[in-house]
Amino acid sequence: MKTLIIARHAKSSWDHPGGTDHERPLNARGERDAPRMGRLLARQSFRPELILTSTAARARATADAYARALGIPDERLIATREIYHADASGLFAIISGIDAAVSCAMVVGHNPTVSVVASHFAQQSIAMPTCAVVAVESLCDDWAQFVTASTHRLVLHERPRKEE
Repeated sequence: MKTLIIARHAKSSWDHPGGTDHERPLNARGERDAPRMGRLLARQSFRPELILTSTAARARATADAYARALGIPDERLIATREIYHADASGLFAIISGIDAAVSCAMVVGHNPTVSVVASHFAQQSIAMPTCAVVAVESLCDDWAQFVTASTHRLVLHERPRKEE
């Protein structure tokens, strides 16, 4: 059994003159929502063994908040620039490359890719507003099988506004 948690980064700030999109930080709402959603995952007993995140500042800060809330050590949080620009096929390739020994993994990325990937695995339309999380599972031995499997089970779909 493999479980994949897909998360969109928390709400970011558009108020940083001269900074690039990649450098955009979280805004106050994002700084509040990311730890709350991490605690929600912990309460629901989700414990990813690995968090893969985009290198964008807003995604990295979101992943850091999840890691703290879930007690994930720093060495199990891996930032990769490929997630920043990935389309669905690129994200599928990244997921396929996860070590088969990992049973539960988390990916923190950007829209529209995370919505497309979550919808694909859930086999239904999934909206991923900022800081939304989806968890899907499948009876697979490795992550390449997970990506190509025709049956996944949606086990969680939460968003911060729903939590308030």
